Order: sequence, then structure tokens, then C-alpha cells
Amino acid sequence: MFFIICGLVNEYFDLTVAEEEDAKEKYNNLCYGDSARCCCLLCLGVFVMKKNSKGLRRTHKPTAQTSESVENTDDSTEMLAVEASLDSMNTTQPAPDISQDYIYTGNGTLELIYITQNADKLFYYCGDQLSTAGMQVVAKYSDGGCQYVTNSVDVSHPDMYTPGYKTVTLKYTDGKGTMKSTSYSIYIEEPSVQLNYSEITLDVGKSWTVRASVSPENCYVTWASSANKVASVSGSGTVCNITGNGYGSVTITASIIYNGRTYSDSCVVSVSYADSTIDIYDAYWYDYSYYNNTMYFYLSGTVQSNYDLDWVSVQLSGPQNVNGIIQDIDLYFSFDDSYLNGNTFDLDQGEYYFKVLPGYQYTLYVFATDIYGGSTSASTTLVAAPDPNTTTTYYYYQGY
Repeated sequence: MFFIICGLVNEYFDLTVAEEEDAKEKYNNLCYGDSARCCCLLCLGVFVMKKNSKGLRRTHKPTAQTSESVENTDDSTEMLAVEASLDSMNTTQPAPDISQDYIYTGNGTLELIYITQNADKLFYYCGDQLSTAGMQVVAKYSDGGCQYVTNSVDVSHPDMYTPGYKTVTLKYTDGKGTMKSTSYSIYIEEPSVQLNYSEITLDVGKSWTVRASVSPENCYVTWASSANKVASVSGSGTVCNITGNGYGSVTITASIIYNGRTYSDSCVVSVSYADSTIDIYDAYWYDYSYYNNTMYFYLSGTVQSNYDLDWVSVQLSGPQNVNGIIQDIDLYFSFDDSYLNGNTFDLDQGEYYFKVLPGYQYTLYVFATDIYGGSTSASTTLVAAPDPNTTTTYYYYQGY
């Protein structure tokens, strides 16, 4: 018994080796006296533990990024310590050889009451109702007589809304007005929710899964976001999917309600925009022709971004005759949001045309931007045909 108590006391007080040896010596001096001293030591050990124990707390608060998962610590070690503590606190006495309904009729004086069988339930959550079901209590008299008084004891109810070890006191008063008491210990755990992430970083449009560890396990979990426009939640139970919707930071909260009280845990989600990626695929011009110093052609190809497109432009750069002066001019065909819908745009929008000078070199550009400022461009060169009346010619340019 000593080693159980000493080990538990050492766990709660972090005794040094010297202090533990000193405790052992004192224990031996007491135990080799009388049994009352041993009981006193046991009670002292229980009192020390009860005085310094608190409700179990999950002190580990995991921190994680989206690239890896950090699992919660396992509470099984703490629970085993609680069970061991309750076992050491709630020692029982042997049951007398009498029936449960035996009634004592002697003239002895009531000496004490004691527990022969502990209550079925010693572990509770905050707000639970105390239950003495399964407990057996015996009254002992001065002449050695006994009787079960389980149903006649007054039970004191400790504060069931604060966590930690609590004492339940049992009092019995016999027909002569003599009162005796005994007690046993219970443990109250605070309901809890713990997420497996405390911080998450997401890109807009991306999702991440978060899990909640809940105690008691049968509690219903409610998920909420402090700003759905930044990040929203979906899913049920202990699993939640978080989706980044816009730039910013939000708090995602998982909550349970137990015995009328709310318990929750949360994580901070930071949402940012991924770098824009815009590509122009398989772009080329074809059915290239002239008429009246105007070049006509068609474009094929696709502009694609990881975000919605905001602007696409087809530009031809090169010399033009402006009032008798040849100078470089940029000519555009632009497409705004009235043409653009989504993150993909087909360059084949009918016939393009530009004024050109025969024999001069021109550069064809395709520009594109998305709604978050990403941009790209592609280009190729072409020398205008020397004869402005040249018929249709096929040109293929790939790899813009």
C-alpha cells in the first residue's frame, strides 16, 4: 500500500530521492507501531493528494500547419493515475456474515459505519448527478453486532460542477440518536473538446480536415466559423472540413453542450491567395490574309488561370503609316468581364484585323490577367507579305 501512495504522492509533488527515502523511513516507523497509525498515514496520503489534485486538464495544445498533422496527447496515463488514486482512497472493509435485510436488535452502542462495497460510479463529469448505486454500508456496534444501513444513510452531495477529487460523506443515526459517519472519494472531470490543430494556413479554394477529441465521447459537436467569407466549415460529428474562401484570418470553433454548459476549443485559420498561375496553351494564328493593307487572321488557343480571368488582350505591334509618317503603333483587341466567365478563355473569337505595311515585321502578343493580379503574356513575330493582295496563307505557331 505504501508504494502506491508514495508513488502517487511523488507524482503530484515531484519528491526528490532523499525526500522519498525520508518518507519511507517515517512510514516504517509508523507501520511497525499499531494499525491505527497505518490508517492515519493512509488518510494523510489521501488528504495530501486530494488537497493538491485538480481536474484533469489537457495541457498539450497542438500547433500545426497544413503540411503536417500533430496528434493530441493521450490522456490514458492521466486516467490510470486517477483510477489508481480512487482505488487507494476508497478502501473497503470485509462484509459481515449477515443478510442484507438483517435487523440488529442488540443493546450495543453504535461504534462506526463502514463501506463494504464501493459505489458503481466513482468517475463523473461536471454537472452529473451523484449516484450511490451499488454501494453497501454496514453499522457496527460495541457488542460486535452489525447490520446493513445502506438505505438509511444521509449522503452529502459535493459541488458537482467543479473538477477534481471530491469527498462524499455518509452519516447514519441509530434509534438512540448516536450518529457516525464515513466517506469515500469521487473524481469529477471537466467535459472538453480538443482539436488536433491550433493553427492552419490555407490557400483560397483549398480545404483541410480537422478532427475533435471529445469527452464525454457521446457529445454532439457543433462547428462554427467566425467569418464564412474567409473560411467556411462543413461536415458533422468530430470531423470538419474547412474551406478557404477569401483572404483573412478566422477562428474555427468546435463546441459541445453538457449538462447545460458549453465547452469548446478553437483553431485559427489564415487564408491567403496562392500565386497566380496563368498559361496560354497551343496558341497560333491561321488563315492569315491581306486586303487593302489590312491583315486579317484567326487565333486558336486557350488562356487558363487558377483564378477567374479579369482581362485578355490580343495586341499587334509594329509600324504604321500615320499621316505619311511611319511609326510603331500598338493595336489591341481586348476582352473584359463581359466576355470572360471563369478561369478559361478561348482565343478563337472570330476574325482579327489590323492595318499593316507590306514587308515590315510585326509582333503578335497575347496578354492575360486574373482577378488577383496574376498576369502572363506570349508573343510571336510575322513579316507582312510584300504584296498587299496576297491570298490566304496558313501559318502555325505553337509554343507561345
